[in-house]
Amino acid sequence: MAVGRKTLMDIYETPRAVDSIYRSIPRIRGLAEEVYGEGPRKFFFIGCGSSYYAAMYAALPILNMGGYTAYPQPSSEVLLYTYRAIDSGSVAVAISRSGRTAETLTALKRAKERGATTIIFSITRPGEVPNYIDRYIYIDVGGERSVVMTKSFTSLSLAAWVFSSTVAGLSRGEGVDYGSYVLAVRGAVEELLDRVDALREVSMGLIGSGIGRAVFLGQGPSYPIALEAALKLKETSYIATEALHALEFRHGPMATVGEEQVLVFINPGGGSFNAVRKLYLDMVGRGARTILLTDREGSPEGGANVVVEIPELGVEDLVALTAIVPLQLIAYYYAVGRGRDPDAPRNLVRFVGEY
Repeated sequence: MAVGRKTLMDIYETPRAVDSIYRSIPRIRGLAEEVYGEGPRKFFFIGCGSSYYAAMYAALPILNMGGYTAYPQPSSEVLLYTYRAIDSGSVAVAISRSGRTAETLTALKRAKERGATTIIFSITRPGEVPNYIDRYIYIDVGGERSVVMTKSFTSLSLAAWVFSSTVAGLSRGEGVDYGSYVLAVRGAVEELLDRVDALREVSMGLIGSGIGRAVFLGQGPSYPIALEAALKLKETSYIATEALHALEFRHGPMATVGEEQVLVFINPGGGSFNAVRKLYLDMVGRGARTILLTDREGSPEGGANVVVEIPELGVEDLVALTAIVPLQLIAYYYAVGRGRDPDAPRNLVRFVGEY
């Protein structure tokens, strides 16, 4: 099998993975109704690595609505420190591809000991579920071949987002059918996968220009996507990457403009669009090499500036999530172009079983 073939196959199976979310919506809605009926006050969204970024993304509908307190945190932080804030009015929502991540399971155990309701979303079929997990939500995406998370990140993020959005909707007295949203995401992902040749050229252009560092920038729902995109490029290519809330770039990191790096802006239409666009145009004016992912038209393109158009979905959160697919492909082709094997990054394993 060609180098990196497993990772590429996983990415291309994202539409089918999203189909599994569509089929799971009645089950996810039922879970949300049960949890809402218990009258929770606090939600802890937890995970490790890519799963933590998925948890951060999934927390947004509850975090932004008011009425509840939401804490998106790494599992390790919960099990070592913030478990003290968990009580019987809490819900701990974990994301784990394997369902066996050591820190995540220990954090859930701590949460259950303190009286919380515990939930885990996973793409791994459950065996014997520990008694400290109240609900194990299995999302059947057909497994994942590569060590790195790609289609599992997208599908678990979306599944947990539907849960979170449903809870938020119930608290507002709304009954939203998320099936149409999920199907729209599927269509957008398919459209983006059809542009693979152009995305490969983006990666080859970065390599040809000697770019060895990348900064990913996003606000709101785009921030966890920036974190995941930075991790994907870092773990597959071993280059220095970082992710920032976009407007934080002006507060120190802007000094790096002019170095051999690329600035990647994730900027869907939404609450932060104008502010991030202003930053983007400023950086273009300063001569920065940029990649912009957006569902809005009218951005400068050409020379050192690449624009990746994301299909319009009408929901900022979902446009941001969909942007991860072209970013995964750019990371993949960059890694392969530099002679790396994205299927098996050095020192990494499929899941961490101890800490």
